[in-house]
Amino acid sequence: MKYKISSKGKDSTKSSGWGTYAWFLHQADSDEASPASYFAHGLNGYQQFRHEALVNFLRKNLRDEELNNIVDVGCGSGDLLESVRLEFNVGTALGIDFIEKVLQMARNNFPELKFSLSALPKLPVSKDSADMVIVSEVLYYLSDEDRLTALNKIYDALKPGGYIFFTSVLGKEYFIESSAKALIESKFEIKNLGFLHNRLYHYIKFLPHRILRFGELLQKNKVPGSDKNRVIFERFEPWFKTSFSQMLLRFLLKPCSLFMASPYIPKICEWLAKYMGKRFRGNILILAQKRVEI
Repeated sequence: MKYKISSKGKDSTKSSGWGTYAWFLHQADSDEASPASYFAHGLNGYQQFRHEALVNFLRKNLRDEELNNIVDVGCGSGDLLESVRLEFNVGTALGIDFIEKVLQMARNNFPELKFSLSALPKLPVSKDSADMVIVSEVLYYLSDEDRLTALNKIYDALKPGGYIFFTSVLGKEYFIESSAKALIESKFEIKNLGFLHNRLYHYIKFLPHRILRFGELLQKNKVPGSDKNRVIFERFEPWFKTSFSQMLLRFLLKPCSLFMASPYIPKICEWLAKYMGKRFRGNILILAQKRVEI
């Protein structure tokens, strides 16, 4: 199977750049027992905060809706899907991802959920069967053509009046507000739109995350998954081999781990950043409804 998930839409089965198939495989092979691991959402404080914020957004907008069948495309380790299932007492919840090791992790964590191996723009869901399709932090990995194909697949999978819940990082490598709205409006009717003001947190967490991640890689004699981070890692690796730097690193790893595991720090940063202007908006949330064609 060929995956086209890079932001430029190139075949990425061999590339190790950000967002490629090889990059995701590398992340899946990381130690999932660390709050710095890409797929360890249950241990990462920011991901816990983000999932809570997404569920709160859905609760406010779908308070009276009955969701019997939901699908999470790009479900990762299944944490968000499980949170939505519990909030809305969903009968059937299906998670879809394209990394088998990650799906096995999800199956172990949430045996009551269903999981399927597939990759957008394919969508192994029956026509007119889903009440809601979640597509969170996924579409920016696709080419423009595959994004439209994926939206058509999601539209077909939804029941009449069903919902798509789209979220994305904001930025030149992802979406800006207008392009995100235009993409979703091409097929759906937007019901509500929101933002996470998480840029402040990401500025603050850059250093502790980097220290923790690099420290764990050194301990396990591994390297980062992307070419860019590998260059940075190799540049600083000799410095980390001195006795003083190793002692300092051991001293820093514990507080950095506690920082990354705390859901309260991103929550405080979110509250502060809301008063600091639009430039601190980091993610867009869009809830839209299937537009029934007559």
